[in-house]
Amino acid sequence: MNNMRFFSVTLLPLLLVACSFGAPTNKMEEPEIEGMTIENDDPSNADTDMVEGAENGRRIEDAGGDGIGPIPTRTVKLTTDNWKFTPNMITASVGEDVTVQITGVAGTHGFSIPDLGVNVSIAPGQTVSVDLPTDKAGTFTFRCSVPCGSGHKDMHGQLVIK
Repeated sequence: MNNMRFFSVTLLPLLLVACSFGAPTNKMEEPEIEGMTIENDDPSNADTDMVEGAENGRRIEDAGGDGIGPIPTRTVKLTTDNWKFTPNMITASVGEDVTVQITGVAGTHGFSIPDLGVNVSIAPGQTVSVDLPTDKAGTFTFRCSVPCGSGHKDMHGQLVIK
């Protein structure tokens, strides 16, 4: 009789509590913080409009709800000096918004990409901004378009649009 009382008073409540929890699951519960939602990166989640960035895989969530969020313009700083562009290689992705800020260090030079219709002059101490057309893929040569002395013919670089 004592065994029966021990079972009903001690073990039965423990057994009932253990059975009420059910089987364990692998799903993690998302924490809830007032005024904040946490979303997963599941690509099948159709509730979140995302824009994949070009070369660096950046993701920008659309805050306006219109389906496409703004992708910031990438700025490339370039200098013109006597007979060289620094850097002399620019890479971009098709459709990427790229602005080149060109600063003249010494001498008056030009920045010309004939195949893309780009041609600007830069005086020493001046900074000029050029929006690059990136609507077609290819390798395009840029060069100085202002005769600038003995090294003028060597003043060139490449724009690669992938």
